[in-house]
Parts: sequence; C-alpha cells; structure tokens
Amino acid sequence: MEFWQFAGGELGPITTLSSWIGMSVICFTIGTLIIFAISRLCEKFRAWRKEVNKRRKEMAAVETRKYIKKPVVVEAYQTPMDMVVETLEGRMHANAGDYIITGVRGEQYPCKKDIFEETYELVEEEE
Repeated sequence: MEFWQFAGGELGPITTLSSWIGMSVICFTIGTLIIFAISRLCEKFRAWRKEVNKRRKEMAAVETRKYIKKPVVVEAYQTPMDMVVETLEGRMHANAGDYIITGVRGEQYPCKKDIFEETYELVEEEE
C-alpha cells in the first residue's frame, strides 16, 4: 500500500519508503523535543533542590533558645465518649478519656490524656 492511498490521495503518490523516512524524521523531532523538555525539567529540579539545601543550611545556622510555657489557666473536661470537636484548625477527633480544653479565647481543642496530665495540673479554686 502506498501512503497516498492511506491519506486519501490528497498528497499525491508518495512511496512507502519515503513515508517511512518522513515518519522517522517526525519521530526523531518529537523525541528530541521530549528529551529537551525532560532535560529542562531536570535543570529546574536541580536548581530548586539547590535552593532547598541552601535554605536548610541557613535554618541550621539559626540559634535556638529554650522557652517555658506561660502559666495560663484553662478550663477542661474529660470526655466520656468519642466525639468530634470544632477547633480553629477544623474538626478534630477526640477519643473517650481525652480532655477537651477551652483556651483563653474560648477556642476548644482535644488533648490526649497522657499529654494533658503531663502538661497541666488541677487548680484548686479558692472559696
């Protein structure tokens, strides 16, 4: 079959050999473009990675210091069942036994029992 028969006769008679050469050139060109695009992506990735590593080194050079949490009185209760708590960050799941803390601005958030008991202690109310 000749290519002109496949193409509906619009291009005139082109032999199978010349159509294969043409297709080879097209495939070579597309392949070259793909390789070029991939190499550009690799260059961009390497530049991005270099910038990330540079920023990590800068962050490692930042001096860290120790801080202590301010003594803030909060209200809390231990939940008897699993529940969903609306927090400033969205919905959070609390398991039975977790504490639900009400913060200084009225926001609520769950806290695991072991973390709560390690972080907070009961304030005895004065009469």
